[in-house]
Amino acid sequence: PVYQQVVTEVLEGSVVVDVIDPRTQELLWRGEGKARLSDDPAENVKELARAAEKVVKKYPAAQR
Repeated sequence: PVYQQVVTEVLEGSVVVDVIDPRTQELLWRGEGKARLSDDPAENVKELARAAEKVVKKYPAAQR
């Protein structure tokens, strides 16, 4: 499938997670978070992963 690319400027340390419907290309949900970055690339990877995990936890649970 061909996905529409949208460019959005974000601040350094921002984490954005988009959930997109693969059939319609419609944005279904967007979660945002922040990570503290340093001069240590390995530490930045850890911080970004922690921030992304927190964002994903905000994803609404499916209704039963």
